[in-house]
Amino acid sequence: MSDQHKTSWETYTRSWKAATAEEKRDLLDQSMVENGVYRDPLMETHTREALVDYMLDFHKQIPGGHFVTKHYQRHHNVGLV
Repeated sequence: MSDQHKTSWETYTRSWKAATAEEKRDLLDQSMVENGVYRDPLMETHTREALVDYMLDFHKQIPGGHFVTKHYQRHHNVGLV
């Protein structure tokens, strides 16, 4: 994995730990492309603001909740987590 990809991924995962919407937006601005789509089994978002809202709601349900990546793969410049 290139240093750029690793840095972007680590910045993105920090956005899940960030306490405020402003911190989350700043970290997402640094780590996501403008038209990035977030998908998990429960949600799909098409804007950073929708993702920030989803993260904040997640933290209401699970205070301090976040995830840890133990293994990261990249194939054709797409992260596979």
